[in-house]
Amino acid sequence: MRPLKASLFFIYCLAALAAVGTAVSHLWQTAAAVRLERARLTPAAPAPDNNA
Repeated sequence: MRPLKASLFFIYCLAALAAVGTAVSHLWQTAAAVRLERARLTPAAPAPDNNA
């Protein structure tokens, strides 16, 4: 491989890795937001009645 082709291939690999990392980060943040929203919308369990 010529040096120019090798360096372009390396740059393309870095760009692809950055794109995949960005996509995974966005998916992770979206999943975290969904979990938080579900926890917020879930009604709290009633307090136990110790006097019964």
